[in-house]
Amino acid sequence: MLNNEKAKIILITSLSALIIILFYFYVSSDDDSTNQTQNSELRVVPLSNDKIAHDIDSILFSFGISKEWIKEITFKGKDVKNSNEQFLISKEVKIPIDLLTIDLNYEITDYLRSNNFRNKVTEDPKTKNIVINIISAADSAGKEAGILKFNYDDSVKRKTADICLVLDSIDEYSLSDLESMLNSTQEYSVILPLRNDKADYQSKIIELKKDYLMKFSVGTEDDIDADFKIDMKESTLKSRIRSLSINFPDVTGIILTGNSGNQEFYKTVKEEFIKNNLMVYSDSMFSSYRDGDSKVTNLFEDIISETKNGKNFLFYDVNFNPDEFDAFDKAVYSLKKSGYRFFNFKELMNLIGKNK
Repeated sequence: MLNNEKAKIILITSLSALIIILFYFYVSSDDDSTNQTQNSELRVVPLSNDKIAHDIDSILFSFGISKEWIKEITFKGKDVKNSNEQFLISKEVKIPIDLLTIDLNYEITDYLRSNNFRNKVTEDPKTKNIVINIISAADSAGKEAGILKFNYDDSVKRKTADICLVLDSIDEYSLSDLESMLNSTQEYSVILPLRNDKADYQSKIIELKKDYLMKFSVGTEDDIDADFKIDMKESTLKSRIRSLSINFPDVTGIILTGNSGNQEFYKTVKEEFIKNNLMVYSDSMFSSYRDGDSKVTNLFEDIISETKNGKNFLFYDVNFNPDEFDAFDKAVYSLKKSGYRFFNFKELMNLIGKNK
C-alpha cells in the first residue's frame, strides 16, 4: 500500500515538472517570435541616393519650383572633404520671393523624419535664406548625410494665376449648408439670391460679411426669364435699379448677361446701374470650364490650362453643392502651395486696378 502511494506521488511530481518545462519552452519560443516580429517592423530599409533625390524633387515641384532652379552643389577647397560622394543629397535651390520657407521646410522635415533622418535648419536673419543639414538618425556621431540650400531670388517667378470663384445658385441648398460654406476660410464671393422668399439667405450672407454680387439678365420682350426686357417702361427700369442700390449698398458689383441681344438696350441698363454708383461687369469675364461629375477636378485642370496659356487673372462662376464645396476646400491647398492665389471678387478687382 505504501509503495502504491509513493508511486502516485512520484508520478504526479514528474508530470508537474514536465508541464513546467514545456510551459517554459512555449513562453520562450513566443517571446523570440515576438522579438523577431518587432525587429522586423523596426528595421528601416535604407533609401538610395536616387530615391531620396527623386522624392525631394517631387516635394519641390509641388511648390511650383522649376527644375531649372535646382542645381547640385559642387564642393571646393576646404569643403572638398564634404564631397558629393559622401552625401545622399546636396542641392542648391532658387526660390521666388512669394514662397514661404516655413511651409517648404515643414514638408521636407516630415519626409526626412519618416525615413529615419533628422535635420538642422539655419536661417539667415537678413535674407531669410535657409540651409537644411540632413543627419542620419541611426548615426550616433551625428555625421552629416546631406545638405539643401534655399536662396530667395527675385529673378525667378512661379507660373501661376490669381483666381476668384463666385458661388452661384446657393439658394438651391439648405440654409444650414449655406452657413457651413460661408464659414469656410476660403476666399470667394457669392451671387446674392434676390427672390422675396430667400430673404433669410440674403440676411445670412450680409450678416457674415461675405463679398457678394448680383446677377441680372437683359432680353427682348419674348425672353420670359429676363430681369430687364426691352419693352420695360423707363420709369420702372430706373425705379428698380435705384431700389437695388438703396437696399444693397454693399454689393461689390452687378453681373449683367444678355449682351448678345439688343446691345443698345443692354447699354441703357448698364448705364443706369452706373448712374446709381453700381459697378457693372459682363458675364464674359468668367472663364468657362467643363462641368460634369468631377467639377472640382475639371476646375483645377482648367485653371492650370488657362495659366499655361498666359492668363494671369481668372474668374469662375461656379455652382458647387455642399459636397463639392467640401471637396474643393480640401483639395485647393495643392494649388495654393504651388503659388496660385485666391481672392474674393472685390479684392481681385482692386489688385487688377493697382497693376494697371
